[in-house]
Amino acid sequence: MKDALTAVILTPSGEKARIACVSVGLVSRDNERGEGGGGFGIMRGHLPLVAALEPGSEVKITPPDGAPARFRITGGFAMVQNDTVTVITDGAEEIYPG
Repeated sequence: MKDALTAVILTPSGEKARIACVSVGLVSRDNERGEGGGGFGIMRGHLPLVAALEPGSEVKITPPDGAPARFRITGGFAMVQNDTVTVITDGAEEIYPG
């Protein structure tokens, strides 16, 4: 898809997912004082970014049509560059809605 964002989830065992999407929802980790964490979204054209992710949080990947893909992660980092969101984590489990 030409105008899509790409979401990639990488674990030590390899690539868990690669999905063309319109947005990715993530939850950043608090700093050592418990400040600054919270949910944020990435859409096409986002500036480059690196963020620490909250352990136990959910990554929500919304495709152009259909239900979002959801993954529970063990923490890690997200990197955004050139319309690709790469989540690097020790573990990711797909969550099925409903």
